[in-house]
Amino acid sequence: MSKQTYKKRTVPDHESQLDSGPTAHAGNAPLSPIATVHRAIAEYRRWHTARVLDLCQHIDMEGVREYEYPEYEEKCRSYADQADEMLDQLISRLTAAFGLPAGESVTVLGTNFQVIPGEINEQARAAFSSGQCHALAQALTEITGWPAAAVLSQQCADEYDECGDGQQTADGVCICRIEHIVNVRPDGSLIDINGAHPADHVQGREPGLPIVPMTERLWRIVSANAEWRDPDIAVARSFVQPLLASLDSDDIHEAKGA
Repeated sequence: MSKQTYKKRTVPDHESQLDSGPTAHAGNAPLSPIATVHRAIAEYRRWHTARVLDLCQHIDMEGVREYEYPEYEEKCRSYADQADEMLDQLISRLTAAFGLPAGESVTVLGTNFQVIPGEINEQARAAFSSGQCHALAQALTEITGWPAAAVLSQQCADEYDECGDGQQTADGVCICRIEHIVNVRPDGSLIDINGAHPADHVQGREPGLPIVPMTERLWRIVSANAEWRDPDIAVARSFVQPLLASLDSDDIHEAKGA
């Protein structure tokens, strides 16, 4: 299952100071890697100056004015959240501009797994079958166009029926029933980090589980739900070509054995 429990940050969009596009500028042309760094430096300095000037309004020669301390403290918390969000955005931009370290292990976001980008081994299979399957599904759809599908448990796991409040359900599916996300190859096979599976069963999971298309509404509740990790798309993309090559190889072996 691709879940964990943690609290996602909810910094409003208008508070995010770094450009959300990792390598884009006003003209929509990609920035060079060095220009990406220069832009990030300029944006941080602008944000830092605005933060300092804002907080200084609550300070006199003796420090923070006592009657303004609650507002000052609230602003400090807000700026700390912004800084955390900016760091995430910066790393995304730098990754897009420079790529992942070649031949070096990296931590898969939101997990304890260390993988070498592009190398499908036991660690990669574990990370992208029990923590980041949704990231790989998105990367596969992006590159191949193969649609994603959700493997569902037979019943809702929420004994308190909190899924029924309307915020955790979409298209008749509650979030706690989504056990795994795969892609559907044109021949009907189900594809995940472990390879190709029959159209009605993912190896290693209970036979006969319902499989439904991942609609936009389902993707939205997955993205918003705190139990699902933020997708590590950068690392997931590195596994797409090796995975596709392994599928082709398997098909060749099957044909020779027929």
